[in-house]
Amino acid sequence: MMILNPEFGSLYSTTDKNFAIAESFKPDSKVMFIDDIEKEFYTNYNNPNMINAALFLPPYSAMCAYQEGDDNKFKAIYEQHIMTNCITAISAILRSLCNGSHIMLYIPDHILSQASFFLWYLDNYYGLSCGNDRAMYMYNKLMQDNNIRFMFFMNHITVEELVCNIDLQCLKVDLELYDRLYNILNPITHTLDGFIEYLKQYKDSMLKIDKPLRPMVKSYIRKPEEDDMEVIL
Repeated sequence: MMILNPEFGSLYSTTDKNFAIAESFKPDSKVMFIDDIEKEFYTNYNNPNMINAALFLPPYSAMCAYQEGDDNKFKAIYEQHIMTNCITAISAILRSLCNGSHIMLYIPDHILSQASFFLWYLDNYYGLSCGNDRAMYMYNKLMQDNNIRFMFFMNHITVEELVCNIDLQCLKVDLELYDRLYNILNPITHTLDGFIEYLKQYKDSMLKIDKPLRPMVKSYIRKPEEDDMEVIL
């Protein structure tokens, strides 16, 4: 399937650990535990759908600011942590949703108020409005081009998938993406319009048969690395 859409999957959160554990045994489900659970927990269940996502927790310095009542400092530190340490994992979540996975975020009650900022970040920066027992998961399609670009630069989608899912006119203003694609593909044409037209024809051909044609280039998806949580793909 060449079309990528985070609406193919779903993203929900829960504070009920037993419910999260039960969810992890369903087909196509992934449960990410945003909690400091000991490694023995995952060993005892031996379930690859249970994922240690403690990296999404606010760091100690942010928690100190929270305890001091300095909300602005808390959010600034937490956001910097997310941008520095979590973006590869967020890209993996997006890719997993595009693959049709149903992702459950387990966030215990004692950290829910603080970790809600992470849910806010997913919504505001990637259009992923996490569902719960009161609201449905929603995806903001206006974020689609940015998310496709993001996954490409995080090496979670191929050149072919990028070409099939992004508005190619963006290359007229996105010089970084243009340079990246041009250097990878090394086309015969040396004009921007010619390059875009070449990509449009390639895109149309792939969408007609719903699979990559003979690859123009090698796949640029890297090998999975457990520490950036590509196991959820």
